[in-house]
Amino acid sequence: MTAQPLRILLVAADRGILRQLSKFLDTFGYETGQIADWQRACDALDGARPDVLIVDSEPDIRAALEFCSAAETRLLHRRPRKLLLVEQPGPQILTEALGSGVDDFLSRPVVYGQLLSRLRSAARSLEFERRVRRQASIDPLTHLFSRTLFYDEIRSKLAGDAADRPTAACVLIDLDGLDRLGHVDGQRAVDRVVQATAAKLVDLCRDADLLASFGNGRFCAWLGMTSADEATAWAESVRSGLASVEVALRETTVRAGASIGISEVLPGPRTPEEIVDCAAAAVRTAKTSGGDCVVRYSEFDGEAEAWTGFAAPGKLFERTVARDVMTPCTQTLQREDTVARAAETFRRTDAGALPVVEPDGKFAGALFPGSILSGPRGAEMEGMAIDSLLTTDIPTYDEQAGFAELRDFFTRDSRSLILIVHKGRPTGFVTPDSLAALSEPLTSESFATAGPYDGSSSYLRVPDLSPLAP
Repeated sequence: MTAQPLRILLVAADRGILRQLSKFLDTFGYETGQIADWQRACDALDGARPDVLIVDSEPDIRAALEFCSAAETRLLHRRPRKLLLVEQPGPQILTEALGSGVDDFLSRPVVYGQLLSRLRSAARSLEFERRVRRQASIDPLTHLFSRTLFYDEIRSKLAGDAADRPTAACVLIDLDGLDRLGHVDGQRAVDRVVQATAAKLVDLCRDADLLASFGNGRFCAWLGMTSADEATAWAESVRSGLASVEVALRETTVRAGASIGISEVLPGPRTPEEIVDCAAAAVRTAKTSGGDCVVRYSEFDGEAEAWTGFAAPGKLFERTVARDVMTPCTQTLQREDTVARAAETFRRTDAGALPVVEPDGKFAGALFPGSILSGPRGAEMEGMAIDSLLTTDIPTYDEQAGFAELRDFFTRDSRSLILIVHKGRPTGFVTPDSLAALSEPLTSESFATAGPYDGSSSYLRVPDLSPLAP
């Protein structure tokens, strides 16, 4: 690429100086512009985008310094070198000039050798800053453009009349499995996979307008003049191409896979950040779809709408019945069983309640540990049948009773136990706590015992519910 000449904007009230400097600088190949009015010079800054400003301090040095200060503010992201033409300045003027953003001084009248020397110094400073910007715009791991440069470039592409803007697409590529790889093989292994993927993407994305690394195994490509269907086909070819990337690590080989999200850029006011956020939302959908796939933004909005309807109040457990949520009865008692047998069963099972059945298996009542295990019992009590200790005021529901029906019962009734039956035979219990517990998130220690470890078989029992009460 051919280098552009240094652009110099000359600002002076003395039109003779403007003509004189212009002829000299044109002779040496500089590109110059001339303005003799401070206000017009301020208005021209954005369009002229000068590399160097040469400002005459005569006849009003205060106005010249105000202009330099305005230029410092207006051109903050591309700061030109400002040279002030001044004749025998005192210390106070020099201090004020430096505070206004002046970078260097030129003698007045002009000493042309000095001017050329100052321009060379300005050019070296500009090149240094350009290299710093360039370095900050490159991802050091992959040597691709950085996220910052990507946003700056896209912001430029989106500038202008949004109604006339052609369609484009933003494609976000997120490598799968890097977290697991980092835990197993360390960050150096992750870096090697990312570098290998970046090298492959450079080859796969040659027809993309822009390719950048967003860090943490994420890459973003911009496809101009592209429809959503074309972008999807392109992204699928990239995903397939990445499948060939293999990195040898110790005794294993890692293959790259990626979840890819596409955000179509339609005419209308949108920022680069908003566009990338849409692509990121599509990536999240791709991840929850199992990864290693391509998803377009809003592609599954229909599923989201369906879920909204499914999860509406009263709908989420619409097909849930008592059999699905009950705690099964694994042990029952007979009416004629003794108190001693019932006490032993409670101690062995740690049950919160036990159903008692008739000889034909039909439900007769429930027995709670409080009526058996509390208080002293004599030999006569031990041999007594449990029939007289039964609680019969137990509501029963069939296994096919709906979830809402069970919930509504506990809402209006103070009793804390429902017996679930099938053809009159007890099959399980439901309590308000057991229903409420369904919505509680579980952890690995949700059912951990509060007591210390012991070697008995009792320690191995994991109760599903807190003890039931009659």
